Amino acid sequence: MVDEVKDRVYTVEGDGYERKQRVVEYQPSTRAVVVSRLNALIWLVADVIAGLIAIRFVLKLLAANPNNGFGQLIFQITDALVAPFAGLLGSIGVTSGSTVELVSIVAIVVYLLLALVITSLIRILFASAGGARRVTTVEHVD
Repeated sequence: MVDEVKDRVYTVEGDGYERKQRVVEYQPSTRAVVVSRLNALIWLVADVIAGLIAIRFVLKLLAANPNNGFGQLIFQITDALVAPFAGLLGSIGVTSGSTVELVSIVAIVVYLLLALVITSLIRILFASAGGARRVTTVEHVD
């Protein structure tokens, strides 16, 4: 995981002075970029999952019609996502069909924590130290 190094010297001359500026840039390696993008993709998937489960939570809380097309779609998708936590906690019935589904909250927390653990593990195992930039300026006045 070697970083790409770019070393350039710029010279600016004017009335009675000369300025040289050396710029050294350390670009992240291809591996570091891939690790960064992979972690971003994992977070995107985790955020979509958490968002869908949050919509499910709100629909149940508001006693949305489960026979509505949108409601059916959300419930079908999230049933599989919430299934591993079924029976862990009960639901709290509020009024007229409203339900506080605590399992949805647990599922959101678990999926986000899982994403955090996976991305941290990937970063620890495969990421480089990152990029840096060093600029040195030397001015010479006649």
